[in-house]
Amino acid sequence: SRRTPLSVEQLYSVASALLPYLAPGESRSLWQVLGAPACRPGAPQAGWIELFAAVDAREAPRMARTAESLLAASDFGPGSRADYLLAAAIIGRLAGGEQGFAQQLWYRYSPKVTSDRHNRLPEFLQGHLFAVRKS
Repeated sequence: SRRTPLSVEQLYSVASALLPYLAPGESRSLWQVLGAPACRPGAPQAGWIELFAAVDAREAPRMARTAESLLAASDFGPGSRADYLLAAAIIGRLAGGEQGFAQQLWYRYSPKVTSDRHNRLPEFLQGHLFAVRKS
């Protein structure tokens, strides 16, 4: 029997409940199982599963590349989770030492992104991206 793929919102809920608490690679098999029904080309879930698998594996370049691809296709509407995508893209670029590229992502996408008012991550990212470095 064919399994119905989870929605992006359901996948996001699973990821936010698990990823902050697991060691790198601990949820690898979960993303493989959840990804199986979403493997048809163009399925939005497939990109999100790839992103969460990259976050799980702590693979910064893959995380940035996947998040940027999802951002480029986002409608930035309610439920788009574009704030998470922007954070993942920026953190991936920063982890790779690409602060200039991360700043460009901020300039390009932050005007389009809305966050829950309790979410302080955008402010944290902005402060980190544009802090004056003292040598």
